[in-house]
Amino acid sequence: MRSLFFVIATLLSAAVLALPAVVNGYPLVFYDTADYIEMSFTFEPIVYRTMPYAALVMPAHLHISLWLVVALQCLIAAWVIGVAIRAFVPRASPWMAPLVVALLSLLTALPWYTAQLMPDFLGGLLIVTLATLVFARAALALLERIGFTVVAVIAAACHSSYMLLAVGLAVCAVIGWLIIRKRLRPGLSFAALPLGVALAGIVCIGSVHYLASGRLYVSQTGDVFLLARFIQDDLVGKYLDKVCPSPDYTLCQYRDKLPKSANDFLWAYDSLLEKMGGWEKAEDEARRIVRGSLAAFPLDHVRAAANDVAQQIAMFRSGDGTWSQTAATVVIVWRYFPNELNAYLNSLQQNDRFDFDRINQIHIPAAIVGAFGLLVFGALAWRRRDFAGAGLAITVTLGLLGNVAICSVLSNPGDRYASRMMWLGLLGAMVLFARLRSLRQFAL
Repeated sequence: MRSLFFVIATLLSAAVLALPAVVNGYPLVFYDTADYIEMSFTFEPIVYRTMPYAALVMPAHLHISLWLVVALQCLIAAWVIGVAIRAFVPRASPWMAPLVVALLSLLTALPWYTAQLMPDFLGGLLIVTLATLVFARAALALLERIGFTVVAVIAAACHSSYMLLAVGLAVCAVIGWLIIRKRLRPGLSFAALPLGVALAGIVCIGSVHYLASGRLYVSQTGDVFLLARFIQDDLVGKYLDKVCPSPDYTLCQYRDKLPKSANDFLWAYDSLLEKMGGWEKAEDEARRIVRGSLAAFPLDHVRAAANDVAQQIAMFRSGDGTWSQTAATVVIVWRYFPNELNAYLNSLQQNDRFDFDRINQIHIPAAIVGAFGLLVFGALAWRRRDFAGAGLAITVTLGLLGNVAICSVLSNPGDRYASRMMWLGLLGAMVLFARLRSLRQFAL
């Protein structure tokens, strides 16, 4: 009977997580959505995208509906959250998960990402699954352990920033294991499991790209993204002053026309990147400028990176990109899902009907309270020698900070990068609060 209740609770949680799409009248989309849909049908890589997420879009081909993708994403998220709560909170009611999910849906951007056709929702699930596998593994059934491992690998493989986050968390796990192994004697899985997830994610990315293109690679455009961030931080002009004029650098011709933002360099109409020959042709020059600039002005780069991280910490507003995307995706919906075109065009998003100024009056304070609560309850767990609870708090904190560092330094600061993960703080705080109450009652 308890298993049946858990299934019902998971379905309820999934339904709550799908509400933004239901209210919208169609799955939410972003600029990048069109590329992922296109790749799912053509199986041809787009040079600046990580391809595996396109596999999650493929179920939509079965019944020619993108609603299947939203259903799958919401079910995965609901199941992971429900199992994690049950693992960390002894004797938790099956109905605790829908309550927690309802609060997260009201107070955070989580449902706006589970209801959107993007890999963004997977970043938080990567952290939750790893924390549970490392610190509450004994509470998981065998199939749950396997499922959590699969979800973690998929999350690590579906976005390059999540792959790097998985690597960073694996390094932290190895360091942590070396520090505490004599005192607490954790099993080898404490370090081996996160390391295995990171390696599997890298292998998955490389394998999918090899199958699609015949070339084994993880990313072909990392230096172009770095060059864009260096341009935004006004670091490229200084290097060009040193090496120009030179026939080896196309950018010498545009020294006085460098854009002010990374996004203008990458995505603007008739962008400077296009003048360099596009993504693939520009990669070699980008690599030489990036490495040369780092070698010539290392302290400037350290200061710029620190400033970007500081900016990103303060940027976590919900709704970035959740406005009309008609120009970006209408052709793709018309081409592959023509029966859904009217629903797409008539949706609230495509008519700019969402007021995120009001929504953020709730989300921003909730994110701050969640982060503060995570630290407080994590410290209480540590004082009570509840190392599983403290481990959850540490993992979530490291994940949030790692995401900030990776996205701001390797790309550029943006609200979306943080907002897609900020629900973790509130989830961690609620789980730790419930865990502390449960352990206290159990001890009595």
